[in-house]
Parts: sequence; structure tokens; C-alpha cells
Amino acid sequence: MRISKISMIAAVIFFGIVFTEHPVNAETTDYNAFKLKPAKDAFLFISGLSILSTGQYSISKLHGPNLSTLDINDIPAIERFACDKYSKKLSYYSDNTRNAIACLMLFASLSIISESCDEGLKAFITDITMFVEGEILISGLTQCAKGISQRYRPYAYNEKLSVEKRSSKHASQSFWSGHTSTAFMMAALPVMSIRTVIPDHVSLSLYG
Repeated sequence: MRISKISMIAAVIFFGIVFTEHPVNAETTDYNAFKLKPAKDAFLFISGLSILSTGQYSISKLHGPNLSTLDINDIPAIERFACDKYSKKLSYYSDNTRNAIACLMLFASLSIISESCDEGLKAFITDITMFVEGEILISGLTQCAKGISQRYRPYAYNEKLSVEKRSSKHASQSFWSGHTSTAFMMAALPVMSIRTVIPDHVSLSLYG
């Protein structure tokens, strides 16, 4: 575990240097590409929090699977291979990959700040605000989807695991993946921002 943590930290530092050390070209940088508007952003925050509250309520009403009614043949054949593949280690890697991507998003946003540049600082604050709004919205939508679909996680069908784990409320929250949606949002947002604010940023070459 310690090696994996060190590797992830090293990866974050490396990509952070790639993102933040590139000099900003003032002639091609448009710090005003995105602007905060109190009315619009207040609406987005309130809407996001409402969706998040709805999602949390729907999750709170979930129940764990009734193991006596589970039949592995009820799920598509292409998904059955995952039923006995549960791994605490892979779960750990998944959590930390998501966290590392969040750090990379911060590094990417920092790249728009040049020395003694008030506009760059405002652009950074705007990026962080956009990130918070996006995170609230995607978390709310994810929890709503989980509460509505009530799809069982593959490990619920794994008889090698404890009854407690297989029948837990968490086992009924398979779709859609919170890790995937959050990681995609945290990766796509800074790329979109940098492409717009700093068109000639060298870090864009990482994304083609």
C-alpha cells in the first residue's frame, strides 16, 4: 500500500510541474473567457444542492439486496465475470486515482496564474467555482441515478464474501459509477478551461 501511495503522489507532483511550469503567453491568454455571474452561479449552486439533497434522500431509502432472490443468471453474461472479482486493493486504487485526478485538476487550474497577475487569480477562482458547481451537480445526479436504478453491485452475487457485505445498502448502488463520473468531470473541466483561456498551453499536447 505504501508503494502505491508514493507512486500516486509522485505522479501528481510530476503532472503538477508539467501543468504549472509552462510560462503563460499574455498575448494569447484570455483571462475573461469565463466570468462569474452572481445570479447565474447562485442558481447553479441552489439547483445543484437541491439535486444533491434529492439524491441523498433517495439513497437513504435504499435497502440491501435480498440474497435469497439473487440469481447470477439474471444479469447479462458479459457482466458475470466481475461477480467474483471484488478486491479491496482495487477499490483502494480506484479511490486514490479519483483523489489524484482531483489534485491534477487543481494543478491545471493553477497554470493560468502568472506572476503578479490579478486577472490570472480571478480566472483561478472562477475555475475552482466551476469545479465546485460541477462536483455538486455530478454527485447529486449520481446519487439520484443510484437511488432510482437500485442496481446491485457484482459482489452482491459473490457467495465467497460475507452476508453482511453482500446485503449492505452499499451493494444496491452500482449504477452509475460515482468514481467514473467524478473522474471524468475533474479531468475534462481543466482541459476545457485551459483550451479556452490558454490556447497554446504546452500541457494540451498530453490530450492530443
